[in-house]
Parts: sequence; C-alpha cells; structure tokens
Amino acid sequence: MGYIGSSALAIGAFAAVVFAIVIAYHDLALERLRKYCTPTPQEAEWAAAYVEIAEDDVDILDYGEEQLGVSVPSARQRELGVHPTPAAAAQELLKGAGSAKLHIPNAVTEQVNGKFYVTDSSSRSDAGRFGLIGFEGANWGTGRLLSVDLKTDTAEVVGEGIPFANGAVVTYDKSGVFVAALNARQIRYYPFSSSSEATGEAEGWRPVLTLPIPPDNITRVEVDGKQLYAAVSFGAPFLPPFVWSSDGDGLLQHLRSAVWTACSRALRPYRPFPLFGGILFPLMQLLPSSFFDFLIKVGAKRTNRGGQVVFFDGAGKIHKWLSLPAKCRFSSEVILHKWPNSKEAVMLVGAFRPEQPLCQQLQQLQQQHQQQQQQQQQLQQLQQQLQQLQQLQQQLQMQQLQQLQQQLQMQQLQQLQQQQTRQG
Repeated sequence: MGYIGSSALAIGAFAAVVFAIVIAYHDLALERLRKYCTPTPQEAEWAAAYVEIAEDDVDILDYGEEQLGVSVPSARQRELGVHPTPAAAAQELLKGAGSAKLHIPNAVTEQVNGKFYVTDSSSRSDAGRFGLIGFEGANWGTGRLLSVDLKTDTAEVVGEGIPFANGAVVTYDKSGVFVAALNARQIRYYPFSSSSEATGEAEGWRPVLTLPIPPDNITRVEVDGKQLYAAVSFGAPFLPPFVWSSDGDGLLQHLRSAVWTACSRALRPYRPFPLFGGILFPLMQLLPSSFFDFLIKVGAKRTNRGGQVVFFDGAGKIHKWLSLPAKCRFSSEVILHKWPNSKEAVMLVGAFRPEQPLCQQLQQLQQQHQQQQQQQQQLQQLQQQLQQLQQLQQQLQMQQLQQLQQQLQMQQLQQLQQQQTRQG
C-alpha cells in the first residue's frame, strides 16, 4: 500500500475512534458543560441585582466656576431637624501623648459615644506613592481602623491587617463600623464589643459582603423605606453576567461558552493575585513615586467603564447594583439628596479625579459658555461698528446734500446775476 496509504488508513481509524468517543460521551459532555456554565448562587445574586444606567439618565451639574457644595446633615442634626452649618474653624487633632500615628488617613465616621473612626489605608506605604498600596495584595494588607477620642485627643488602633482600608460608616443601630477592604474586595464589619459599648471601642471583625469590584467609600442611604448602605467602586473590568450561556445545543457552542466562562472566572478581579504582596510589593518599594504616577495615569486613560454603585443591607444582601455610564468614571461616593422644593431625592455621585470625563464635560460646558460669551461680545462689537458705519454714511449723505444745495444755490445766483446784467 505504501507509506501514504498506510498513513491515510491510520488517520481514518483515529478519526473513527474519536468520532465514536464523541458519540458515546456526547450527552455526558453536554451535561458537564451546561453545569459548568451555570451561574453560582453568588453570581446569580449579582446578575439579578445588576442594572445598567443609560447616559440620558445621568445629568452633569453645571455650577460655573465655583466648587459644588452640598451640605449633608449628621445623624444628630437629622433627629433634631436642624440644618447643617459649616464649621467656623479647623483644629488639628491627634496631638495628645501616646496617640497612634496616621499614615494615609482615608475615611472618617460620625461620633459614637465621644469617639469617631478613621481608616488608615496603609501603614507601610506613603502618600507620595499612593499607587503602591494596590501591590500589597489581598493577604498582606497593612491598613488599619482607628478610634479617635476627642477628650484625650488620641487615636487607638482597633483593627489591623486590612487590605487597603478605604471607606467606613457607622451602622444604623450604632453596633459597629462597616469598613471597605479595597484589595480584598470585601465589606468588613467591626462590632463594638458588649464590654466596651459605653466607650465605643471596636473588637474583632467578620466579612459581610464579597464583591467582584473594589469598594471605595460607603454611605448610609434609605431607599423605599429600607435602611441600606451604598458601596461605590470607581470601575470594574468584568461585569455581570460572569458566565456565557449558549443558545444552541451543539457541543462546539457549549465548549466555546465554557472557554469564555473559564477565562472570566480565572480573571475575576476579586480573586487575589498570588504575586501581589509577598513578591511584588518588596520590589515595588524600590521604585520612585513617578513610576506609580505613571501607572495611575495609564490606568486612567485605559479605563472605559463607569462607576458602580452597590446597595446592600446590614446582613450583606445585595438589593441593587447600578452600573453607571462611561462619563461617570472614577466614582467615589454616593449620597441621596433632596433639593429644596423637590418631592423626590436624587443620587449624587462624586468622582475623585477632577480632570477625568465627569469634570471634563463640565469644563467643556464652561468653555462653550465662554465661547458663546466671546461670540456675543464680537457680535456686539460688529453691531457697534455697523452703527458707526451707518452714522458715517448718514453724515456723508448729509454733506453731499449740503454740497448739492450749495451748488444749486450758486447756480441760481449766477443765473440771477446773468439776467440782471442782460437787463442792465
């Protein structure tokens, strides 16, 4: 038969065996692939709460050249029905003896029994290299939660090892503090212990919520009579659904869906990257601050997703996940605010990078307004010039008329003189 014939028979036999295996295990393979592409309970909860907000539903506040300020009353002021008043003077705190040192203070809560709480993002990174904190990873965090005593003017560490400690808020029942652990993609609860309830000291912690996005600030929001919390994220590489369910029944279609789902699950941002913290962080400490500024700028330019707002309750159940449009990038914090003489509250979203699209569009509006003013000024100048030309034209016409009248009068005089000379 020769080499070519025997090779062809071998290939045909191999293909027949593979085809027989596919036929024999076709149903089993389809069942396994369908099961793999089925969302987990956590993924199903995220997808059920997920809502995309259209660009037309988001307004950019044009407040001119002045800084936008929204006065938010404290819990005590809400109870008393008193409007918030700005502080008359600022005072530097933590000057007392024995006070814990703050490295990168991030969020501040309201007072509880004479104490308020501050998150310290990292105790081994510095503010000059803020981007370095992200390389501490989810398992090597050095963030802290501190309680500040206003009477002694001192701070005490009540929570340690928080991966990039960020936002913080006191719970509605004042039983503890919710803290956003950005690198771990977690909302953590630090309760006030029963023995120290009178002093407002926190003790221990437990995870309340794990998210596929890095939580930034946390605020209390009441929605439809429910006491909820809003965790805001500045962006998300991956959004629900995290699985790809195939519409067809073919094996290849399900295999393609399984590959996409596997990539999505492997690259989820809330899974700690193993090299961060233990290996990369010591190397990154040797680099200058300009390197991290460069990384932040590159990341800012490549980000094309809007901010994310997750509403959850004290038990960690997600009620709504709002995905904002691209013009709301770098979102940092959310409050519900009711304007004067308004029946409905609106959601105000703040961004932490003022040169980014949210404020770029505001600057564009301001530039357009300035251009319109310049055009109006130019138009007024042209109108003035036109009026001057018209006046000059009228003056010239009057002068020409006067000259014509003078010429006519001269001609009449000459004719009269000629007649008189003839008669004489």
